[in-house]
Amino acid sequence: MKRACFAALLATSTFALAGGSTFPPEDYDYRAEGSIQNVLYGTIESVRRVDFQENPAATEFRPSDEIGPREQTGEELVVRLDTGRTIAVVQGGSRGFQSGQRVRVLTGPRGARVELT
Repeated sequence: MKRACFAALLATSTFALAGGSTFPPEDYDYRAEGSIQNVLYGTIESVRRVDFQENPAATEFRPSDEIGPREQTGEELVVRLDTGRTIAVVQGGSRGFQSGQRVRVLTGPRGARVELT
């Protein structure tokens, strides 16, 4: 039982850290109020469509305020930061990002997300 709980928690945390937000970039979860986020700037190097596979065990342990349909597809965005570092952020939905676009990457305790500048 403990292993199942740990696996579910790990899967849920991984999804959140990978940018699995159910909110579009212009909206915030109410729990983000007052939170501090780091802001990095960069340029999109590539965009790739991804499919999310929901872990049935993880859905049993989702907090009640996160129950609801999750987006089934998303995008993997590879961003070359102005610092020279390259990162990848996976987020739900399709926002029409394209290679060469300038973006800002917001990172905080609930993961990261990419927005157009």
